[in-house]
Amino acid sequence: MKHDLIVSEFKRIKELGFVKNVKNDSSDGSIGNTFEYHLNVKENNLTEADFDDFEVKAKDEATTSVRSLFTKKPTFPPKGDGYMLSQWGYPDPNHPTKNKLNTSIYGHRWSLVDEKYNMRLEVEDDKIYLHVTDPTTSKTLNRTVYWDYEAIKKGSKKLKNLFTVVAKREKREDGYYFHYTNATVYLNYIGTDNFISLIKEGLLRYDHRIGVTGINNKRGPGKPHNHGGGFRIDGKYLPKLYQTVIEID
Repeated sequence: MKHDLIVSEFKRIKELGFVKNVKNDSSDGSIGNTFEYHLNVKENNLTEADFDDFEVKAKDEATTSVRSLFTKKPTFPPKGDGYMLSQWGYPDPNHPTKNKLNTSIYGHRWSLVDEKYNMRLEVEDDKIYLHVTDPTTSKTLNRTVYWDYEAIKKGSKKLKNLFTVVAKREKREDGYYFHYTNATVYLNYIGTDNFISLIKEGLLRYDHRIGVTGINNKRGPGKPHNHGGGFRIDGKYLPKLYQTVIEID
């Protein structure tokens, strides 16, 4: 079976019990980084799958955070993240001279941003448009930003098969430790048309994640920091993206 190796590796890592965090933070990202370290996968932001044709994602058992599928800048305009920040960014409360843009944009409803803009995703002519209107008058302010289907296909290339891991987190004197307890195998990504349908239903969304660094950042506070805008989905809807789902204890 195509998933035998990664399941075997998961069970090996599970048997290790609590393993020390390999990163300096304790986010879900560090849970994934630590798991991949024990898989002997180098940290990367590549468009290819992480391990043996599987994309690997991890989370804390106590969190209900949405799953990031892939980051993707708009097809148009060029340098789209910077353009969107310049158009619709708003002051960071801790660094008022710096702008941020943190939003969740859906295809089935409007999202109010900074009390100034309504935003939603609209699918038309093989493109996903970001439609921005005035919340008071409903007048269209902008509908030029878009992602084309080819960009979605490229971004989802690594999602062909997905392996998600859940971990317990424990804080000790020398840092955080994680114990990987269960996992789920997702086989055979269904495709772009299904992806688009989930956007229209509001089950899959686009998040802007453009902000500034905090006080503990090694670059210093108040520096521009783009976490990477991308398409995300609540974990409970992940099975809608795949033909086969297998739970691993």
